[in-house]
Amino acid sequence: MSLAPAGSAPRQATKAAGHAPDGVFSDVSAQAARPAGSIRGATTVARDLTTNGSGRIALAVLSAGSVVITTRMLGPAGYGTLALVGIVATLVFTASTAWTGIAVRRYGREDLELGRTMNRLTWNRALIGAPLAAISVAAVLTLKLVGALPSSLTWPLVWIAIGSALVAIVVDHWVCILETSGKMKVSAVSQVASQVLYVGILVGLFVVARRASPQTVLMLALGCSVLLSIGVAPVLWRVGVVPVSIDRTLLRRMLRLSTPMIAFTISQYVLGSVDIVVLRMFRSQAEVGVYAVAYQAYTVLSRIAVSATAVFVPLFVSLEMAGRRNLIERHLRRGVPQGTFLLAAIGGIVIPLLPLIVPVMFGHRFEAAAAPLSILALGLLCLFAGYLVSPILTLHEDTRAIAAITALAAVINVAGDTLMIGVLHMGIVAPAIATSGALAFVFAVFYVRAQRALDQDVRFDAWVVAPIISGLVPTLAWGGVLGAVTGIVAAAVASVGIIMWRSPFSREDADLIAKLDLPELVKRVVVKVVIMGSR
Repeated sequence: MSLAPAGSAPRQATKAAGHAPDGVFSDVSAQAARPAGSIRGATTVARDLTTNGSGRIALAVLSAGSVVITTRMLGPAGYGTLALVGIVATLVFTASTAWTGIAVRRYGREDLELGRTMNRLTWNRALIGAPLAAISVAAVLTLKLVGALPSSLTWPLVWIAIGSALVAIVVDHWVCILETSGKMKVSAVSQVASQVLYVGILVGLFVVARRASPQTVLMLALGCSVLLSIGVAPVLWRVGVVPVSIDRTLLRRMLRLSTPMIAFTISQYVLGSVDIVVLRMFRSQAEVGVYAVAYQAYTVLSRIAVSATAVFVPLFVSLEMAGRRNLIERHLRRGVPQGTFLLAAIGGIVIPLLPLIVPVMFGHRFEAAAAPLSILALGLLCLFAGYLVSPILTLHEDTRAIAAITALAAVINVAGDTLMIGVLHMGIVAPAIATSGALAFVFAVFYVRAQRALDQDVRFDAWVVAPIISGLVPTLAWGGVLGAVTGIVAAAVASVGIIMWRSPFSREDADLIAKLDLPELVKRVVVKVVIMGSR
C-alpha cells in the first residue's frame, strides 16, 4: 500500500486523460483514451481476482489444516515457539526486501506496457536487498549471542528462522513477477502445490508419531518453500530474470518510491508482531500460543486481501496510461463500498460460528482463541477495505504519507496492547482490539488520501459495515449456540436492511459486470442479483 503527496503538481497533471505524473510514465506520450476492452487486465479483472483469490482461499484452507495438526502435535507452548521463530524470520525479510516489493508491482506493468521484460526490476531489487539481508542476518545472530532473544529460541531454531527468511525473499519476488505479468494461475497453482506437499507430509507425520518438535515442523515448512522457489524459477526466467541488467534510472525511481516504505514495513512488522511480544511480556507462554492460533488464522486470511493489490495495481497503471482515469474514480465511488459491504455480510454470518468451530478444529485447549479471532475478523474487514483503496495510492506514489499513517497505526497498536494487557489486564482479547482499531484507523485515512489523489469528494457510507458488527456483538456477549443463532439472524437482518434502504449497488454496475470476462451463467446470476439490490 502506498501514497503520494497531496496537492502536488505532478498529481494535478493526471487529471487530463492520458497524462501521468512527472517521472512516472516518462517514456509514454499523451494519448487518447482507449476502450476498456483493449486495456491489459480491464476485462479480465474479475477472472484475475477470482483466480488469485481462489488460490489464496485454498492456501488459507490448507494453512488452517496445518494449524489444526500442529496445535495437536505441539500444544500451546510449542505453538508459541513457532510464533517466536516466525517473528525472527519476518524481521529479516522485512528489513531486507519487503519494502521494495511495491516497486515491482508498480513499475513491472509499466515495463510490460512499453514492451519490456521485468529483468531490470529483479536485478535492481537484488542490488538493493542483498546488503540489507546480510546486515539483518548479522543483527539476529548478534541478538542471540548477547542473550537478547528468548531462551526458547535455540541456535538451530535461529538458523531455521534465517533460512526461512532468505527463501521467503526469493518466493516473494517470484510471486510479484508472476502476478504483475498476469500469470495469476501459475502463481496460485504453484503456491497451493507447495502447501499441499507441506500439509500432506505433516499429516503423515501426525499419523505415525502424533508428536513432533517445533524444529521438525519448521524444517518441513522450510523444505517445501525451497522446492517452491526452485520449481517456479523456469516459468519466469525469461520474463523477469535474464539477461542480467542494472538500470540506474529505474533504480533511482525504485528507491524514491520504496524508501518511505521502510517506515511502512517497520510499521507492518510492529503491527504483526507486537501483539505476541507484549502478550509474552505479561502473560504465559501457553496464552501466547492460544492467541497465536487466532492471529495465525487472521494472518492466513489477510493474505487473500493481497489479491486486490496484485490485480488492481497493475490494472490501474494500465488504465492511467490508456487515459481511462474515470474507471479508477468509479472504483473509489462504487467498488470500495460494494466490496466492503459484501465482506461485512459474509463476516457477519461467519463470526457467530467461530466459538463452535474453534474448539473442534484446534482442540479444547485453544477454545479461548475464539474471542480474539472474532474481534480480529473486524480488523480483517478493515484490512480488506484498505487493500481495495491502496492501489489508487500506489498509482500516485505517495509513499511518504503511507509511511506516516502506518507508523502512527503501529503506535496506536503498541499503546493499546500495553494499556489493555499491562494495565487493565484484559487478557488475550486486548491485542485483538488494539490491532483491529489500528487497522480501522489505517483504512479511514487511506480513504481520505485516495479522495484527494483523485480529486473526488466521495464520502464512505459507514453503514455498509453494519452486518459484521451485528454478528460480532452477540458472539462476544453470549457465545455458544445462543450467540451463533442471534448473531447470524442479526447479520442477515442488517444485510437486508442495507440493501433495501442504503444499497451500494446501482443498475450501472450491472452494465459494467456484463462486459467482464466471466462465465455466462455466473454473469447472468450476478447481474440479476445486482439489479435486484440496486437503488
